[in-house]
Amino acid sequence: MAGTPEKMVEYILDSCLDCRDDDDNDYFVEDFFVTFNVFMSVERLCSLLMSYYVESVSTGDSEGVDMKATEQKRIRVVRAVLRWIEILPQKMGKIRRSSHSFRN
Repeated sequence: MAGTPEKMVEYILDSCLDCRDDDDNDYFVEDFFVTFNVFMSVERLCSLLMSYYVESVSTGDSEGVDMKATEQKRIRVVRAVLRWIEILPQKMGKIRRSSHSFRN
């Protein structure tokens, strides 16, 4: 897959986190988390995940925010972080010490 780091994160969050272990998308998620630090910093990845987490989903009408869609987006971010931890558990302590991006 070719694309910007931002588009890859968006693709993972929108398309890949509900896949089964034998699905090709699952390999993409694993490959992404193993190699992302080649093309983006941990801080940048955390920033992208946080912005996706806090982003409101507007329904386009006067009702305002679609809470169900917002909840689903947040669940996807949590799944992505859990998958990241599952794939690279040995690096998470180092990442936690070096990044304050999730502390807001």
